[in-house]
Amino acid sequence: MDNDPQPNEDLKTEHESGRSSRSRRSSSTSSRGTRRSGVDQGRGRASRSTSKSREKKEDWLTTLVAWPIRIGCMVLLLASPWFYGSAPWISQYFLNWGLFAGSLAILLYVLIAAFRSGEIPGLPVASWFLLGLFAIAAYQTSAQYELLESSHAPPSVQVQRWALGISSAPPPIDGYTLHPDSFVANQIPCDLQSVASSPLTRSIEPLHSRGAMVSLLLCALLCWCGAAFFSSRQGQFWLFLTITFTGVAVAAFGIQGALSYKEANILGLRTGGSFASFQSKNSAGGFLNIALAGAIGLFAWTLIHLKRKKMDVRYRVSEENTFMKLKGAVEDFFADLNTAQIASLLCLVLIVVALLMSLCRGAMVAAVVAVVGASMMAHYKSRGRGGAIVSALLIFVSVGGMVALQVDEDVYGRLQSLAEFDLEEDAINGRTYIWGVAWKAMLFYGWLGSGLGTFHFAYLPFQDPSSPGWFYHPESLFFQCAVDLGWFGLLLMILGIFASFLSIQRRVPGDVWKYGFPMKLAGGYLLISQCAHSAVDFAMIVPALFLPTSILLGAASASLRRACAMSSKYADKRGTLESMAKPIAKPRPWGALVSISGLALLSGAMAWRAEPDLANLAASESMEWWVKGESRKPIEEQSPDRYRELISQWQLGADALKNNPLALRLLADACLYDFQRNQMNKAPGNVNWQQVWHTTDPLLLQIGLDRSTSTKTQEILVEQAGGKPAVERLEQASLFYARSQWTAPLDWRACWGRCLATLQCSRDQMSRLISPVDMLGRHVPKQMINSALLFRQQLTDEQLDTIWKQSMRTKPSSSIATARNLLVEREPEKIDISIFPPRSDILQSLARSVFTKEKYPDLNRQLWELAVEKFDGSQLPIGKRELWLADASRALEKLDQEIEHLKGARRFMPTDVSVGLRLANCYLENQDPLGAEAVAEELIRLAPSDPTVQSFRNRLRAYRLR
Repeated sequence: MDNDPQPNEDLKTEHESGRSSRSRRSSSTSSRGTRRSGVDQGRGRASRSTSKSREKKEDWLTTLVAWPIRIGCMVLLLASPWFYGSAPWISQYFLNWGLFAGSLAILLYVLIAAFRSGEIPGLPVASWFLLGLFAIAAYQTSAQYELLESSHAPPSVQVQRWALGISSAPPPIDGYTLHPDSFVANQIPCDLQSVASSPLTRSIEPLHSRGAMVSLLLCALLCWCGAAFFSSRQGQFWLFLTITFTGVAVAAFGIQGALSYKEANILGLRTGGSFASFQSKNSAGGFLNIALAGAIGLFAWTLIHLKRKKMDVRYRVSEENTFMKLKGAVEDFFADLNTAQIASLLCLVLIVVALLMSLCRGAMVAAVVAVVGASMMAHYKSRGRGGAIVSALLIFVSVGGMVALQVDEDVYGRLQSLAEFDLEEDAINGRTYIWGVAWKAMLFYGWLGSGLGTFHFAYLPFQDPSSPGWFYHPESLFFQCAVDLGWFGLLLMILGIFASFLSIQRRVPGDVWKYGFPMKLAGGYLLISQCAHSAVDFAMIVPALFLPTSILLGAASASLRRACAMSSKYADKRGTLESMAKPIAKPRPWGALVSISGLALLSGAMAWRAEPDLANLAASESMEWWVKGESRKPIEEQSPDRYRELISQWQLGADALKNNPLALRLLADACLYDFQRNQMNKAPGNVNWQQVWHTTDPLLLQIGLDRSTSTKTQEILVEQAGGKPAVERLEQASLFYARSQWTAPLDWRACWGRCLATLQCSRDQMSRLISPVDMLGRHVPKQMINSALLFRQQLTDEQLDTIWKQSMRTKPSSSIATARNLLVEREPEKIDISIFPPRSDILQSLARSVFTKEKYPDLNRQLWELAVEKFDGSQLPIGKRELWLADASRALEKLDQEIEHLKGARRFMPTDVSVGLRLANCYLENQDPLGAEAVAEELIRLAPSDPTVQSFRNRLRAYRLR
């Protein structure tokens, strides 16, 4: 608790004149009090002096413990943004140790404060809701279920069994995926039988969930720290100053990067998709809004609590003109500011400039709405009660505006075509697609969700992409919470936000209004801006955002309670009663002591328990960074033995490794890389590695082994691939992939790796994975095409067409390669052109490059007819549109239509000689020399020296002579 003066002492200056008048009115009563004996007065003075000395001793001891905690929170705020917003696991590992140390310090503080000073602030309402979310996350990682279907299981367990190849797809997924005819449910695949040693949990990635849920306890504890150490007038100043200083530093760093946008900063980030030290501009915009809340609070605090300059009233503007009055008021306002107020105002302006330069549209709209809403909440005359409804309306309106800004196509056209919404017309980075997928996932996972921090895998069974892209979060805090923590978690979060609004919306009495105004303004801006922004961006994912939000939210709630307690109305009543009553001992705050001590003990215990998991995640993250660094080098310059390099970096032991899906997958990928590298080492020295690297893909070996019936041929293939060492590498990769998917069943990379690397299991046995490979990897067209080639013998033509159709829909540029594969796999007359993307440009390219008129006339004609049917030239100039239709008419041998389209194109492109020559040639083909002559005369006038025009003129003369 802050060791500021007591509430009545804080109001000493404000009510000094009132007390002096009351003392004069009670002079007669006071004179009668002087008749008391000197002994009694001496005893009273001695008693009061003893009490004061005891209070000072208690305040000193409490302060001694409180200041390290306060400084620790400030250091946390200062350091959290600089290393990618503390998003990497290594940052959260150190935060976990900070949580452990802070828990012990807070436990010591509350014990001293309870038994010596007797004052402990209770837990803020936000902390209780955060504890509820933690309870849900803890239950998700602790509930265990058997591997086989022996009893009813929640949806998250059902989808894990399906992804592992044990059971068939759950009903919501069953209608959208493939169904192998030979599938037998409730059986463990052969490659999992050696690794299936532990039961499944509700969380689809338990290691990630265990590492993430400690952050909920950290937020709850920081929320109480804000209430206990930053709610007083002095505490508010230090909190505002720390947040503002951090925001100014980040803003300056971001502005410098924006001005030199062609160069990467020290973290390797470039302005555009990133800003300052944040990998995502959305997170940067969210952080700058939090810093802006601190800057607004600091400026308001300096205006209220620091004396302003006293200007001579003779220089005040007294004009009757309204404009002059306004101009004079603005000039007087700035003229009266002192140095501290000017500095805080400049900091606020700098953060606003950085927010604009971050290019985060959602954060900008949220900032404008938050300024209006917070101003209404903190308005003096309404005491903050009149702005609640307006603030809620502003949030809804701003969310609608941000949705309109985030949609990549024409908004009006999108509103008109909602009933006929086509995903192919929507860019993959638009919010509408991922929100629709998140809605399906939310309905499927139900009340308890898929596990904290697992959305990046949880949504994959419901995806239906129209272009490549993997979403790590659903671009909305509310959808993220609904999928990860279920409907219970979403309900708790909404109730927590509503309760936080009510705590900041608290009515502050007029006589102490100025003591609550800075925090009311800052807290209102914080809540409105973050709620509005979080609806369209999940910026709150990084610790650099949720740490200051928790402290500031707790401080705002407690500051307003403190301001209400300082009201002179209640203080006078308490003073009268205390003067009449006998001194009694203060009751101990046992409820606050138990709750806060319990939270501190729980946080410390969970931090200690989570340390191995966070160390595990940080170690695998370090391995991933090394692999990415290696991948940026040319292949011939990379490490020749990647598997041994990665193993040498792992220092945590086998037990930690077998539970880390990322580390296991990286090791499996390294085995495959070594498999290919060993083949390249045998290549001649003049071979370009980049061009022939794909020929060493293990997929080619697997296809060759499946399609060869002779044992001798299979041995030759294995020997060409590297012999026994190559086989050992593949078997090792298969084991790592199997174990990796066991710990994260919905990871599409591990699922495909199991199919690609296994040599011990037959292709028929691995066909149990066709459905999850198809559904989980739909956003990776190359994987879909490879899976169709690998499981060709297990798939029917209809199933194969389904896979190829989805892969081409996801990446239309792969249509050419898919079409060539189709020609290899089946007869031309059996090819159904409906599997190709219904886009005129794609169909045109297929007709010209693969299904040419000379080799495949029927398919060529069908493709051109479908291209004309799907052609939409609304985005093209009229002349270009007519030319395209003329090309289609030429391909379909419709000469009359070609002439009509060329005539239309010539009307809009009268100076284009090539269009005129083509039209004239068409007239000659149609045996219309008069039409050709008329066009030729126009061309001669337009370009008399053009050799092509002269050549056509000679040709026309020859035609006449015939």
